[in-house]
Amino acid sequence: MIEKYFNKIDETISYFNSIKRYSLNRSIYNDKQGFINDEIVFKDESQLDFTEVKNVDSKEKIRYRYHYIDKNKGLIFRYHNALHFKKMSTFPHHNIQLKL
Repeated sequence: MIEKYFNKIDETISYFNSIKRYSLNRSIYNDKQGFINDEIVFKDESQLDFTEVKNVDSKEKIRYRYHYIDKNKGLIFRYHNALHFKKMSTFPHHNIQLKL
């Protein structure tokens, strides 16, 4: 079941023609849980790195991180659920957006 989830991510990424290259790393813990990490480089040389720890029995991700940078390595946005900033109203979900 987790493999089906990972395959759907791979299928979705490969659908977009704006992607120059990507590398997808998976670690399957059991039938329902796993870890996926990817680096996507777009044709404009911007880059999205992401990590997900997922249990397919839950709609929510256990852990996630999305980090998008421009071709000069300038941060465009970062979105994750790291367990800090506990006083934020959206805890544990939070983002940093620097560019539009």
